[in-house]
Amino acid sequence: MPPELFYALISLAMSRTPWWDMSESFQLTNINVRAPWGSHAFVNIRSVEQRAFPALACFPLASPQLLILRLRLFCSGLLLLGLSILAVHFAWAYQGRIGLIVLGFASLPLTAFVFPWFHWFGRFILISLAAIVIALLAKLFLRIQFCDERWWQQQGFSRHVMHNPWGGHLIQESYLQCNSTSELRFGQLVGSDQLSPHSVLLDIWNDAGWLATVAMLLAIMPMIVGLFRGFVESNLLHAWLFPLAFRWIMITVLIVQWTVRPFFYSYQLMFVLGFMSVGALSAEFACGRKNEAPI
Repeated sequence: MPPELFYALISLAMSRTPWWDMSESFQLTNINVRAPWGSHAFVNIRSVEQRAFPALACFPLASPQLLILRLRLFCSGLLLLGLSILAVHFAWAYQGRIGLIVLGFASLPLTAFVFPWFHWFGRFILISLAAIVIALLAKLFLRIQFCDERWWQQQGFSRHVMHNPWGGHLIQESYLQCNSTSELRFGQLVGSDQLSPHSVLLDIWNDAGWLATVAMLLAIMPMIVGLFRGFVESNLLHAWLFPLAFRWIMITVLIVQWTVRPFFYSYQLMFVLGFMSVGALSAEFACGRKNEAPI
């Protein structure tokens, strides 16, 4: 079992009362849950939530493996399916709504196999309809709430960015909490509910302003474009096999982390490992274009 998923499941068991109550879920978003180990006995629920995302994203990777009549691939598919089911249960218990976005991005390449006779636009429409149906079923039967206050927080922060062009944590705003008329406060104020806009780029703007944010965008955009180009070329040359699909899953987890996660210490390890993965993957794609073996 991956260490991150193991950490998340132990945290879930320790936070439940009693620990074996599989039906208990945590509806609040701004609460602390028990940490299995470390210097703090409790950590924020969202700091633990993201640890299950890599295993959750493996769910669409497990399904095709089960359809291949080869013992080794079938067993690996069963293993991935078991890990991803554990991650799905964890996401439900901790109301990990961002995990659904990870799952959606990880599932996008499967549309080429599920709907091979459709144009790409038709596939997009069908997968969107399927996502809406699944979301409604999840809301009705699993009691998953899809509203997330981070959207309102980032929207409000984006409206005020030009009031703080040089950083310095000067932006202050109020935003609504989900399913409530009460307001939450953002900013460097006594009693503020949030100090981070929960996005790496917005965090950089909040810290250092537009110049550092533009510099970061100029650095990462060529990488993102190059990666997507590499995925398309590799798919055309070698088909969408397990190694390529696994690399796509890890990249989608990283992209979601950048979009809806703060640049705090508890998340920075994943960002560092993500950059290492991007570099290794870019080298593999470059070697593939030259018909060389990757270093």
